[in-house]
Amino acid sequence: MAERKIEKKKRKLEDENRHFQSEWENVYFFIHVKDNAVCLICRHRISILKSYNLKRHYEQKHGEIDKLTVGVRKAKLQSLKNNLTSQQCIFHKQTAQSNGIVSASFRVSHIIAKNMKHFTDVNYIKDCLIAAVEKIGSEKLDLFN
Repeated sequence: MAERKIEKKKRKLEDENRHFQSEWENVYFFIHVKDNAVCLICRHRISILKSYNLKRHYEQKHGEIDKLTVGVRKAKLQSLKNNLTSQQCIFHKQTAQSNGIVSASFRVSHIIAKNMKHFTDVNYIKDCLIAAVEKIGSEKLDLFN
């Protein structure tokens, strides 16, 4: 008789329906960033959201923090969260600034194409500078007017 092989269905991580628990933030100093748990102390990223994985990392790498009092732990947690937030804001500011520069470049290119003049006309160059300053930072616009 012919034997049939029974194929086992492989488990997928998405099927386990695991979510970040908010108490892990206070207990293990982890926060949730883009479907991963990130250690606030060493910035180690753990992709499998299991309590055991977070606990193992915390106990092996940062066991000395357990000795802190509740008030000191909360202050340290808040300090680490503020530090991470300030680091993330640097990238957001840089992106916004570079978007403004690209927008200013397009605006100046539009003025050049619209006027079809050489760069010898003073008013034309001034219009380009004013358009660039409006896009990048309007606080210095009065210097050009």
